[in-house]
Amino acid sequence: MTRELRQTRGLLEAGLQRVDTLLGGTPAAAGTAKKLQSLYKQLAMLMKPEEVGPWLNTEMEEFEGRSPADLIRRGETGRIWESIYFLRSRQPE
Repeated sequence: MTRELRQTRGLLEAGLQRVDTLLGGTPAAAGTAKKLQSLYKQLAMLMKPEEVGPWLNTEMEEFEGRSPADLIRRGETGRIWESIYFLRSRQPE
């Protein structure tokens, strides 16, 4: 497993653990876990899976200099979904 993939997996696992801690294994926690898994799947469809980790950790102008990982930590995944939607709408069929 590459370092970037381990970092991505670690980030997602940390996010899931944080959700579980905050919500205590509630249905809301399970829903958030599904959303994070779905986010990863969508990103892996737009780029090579091994590129997801570096992308998540790259500071971006569109996020005011923050990385997508920062947004995930802050609970602002909606902004990442907007980016995914924009990128997917620009891809040829």
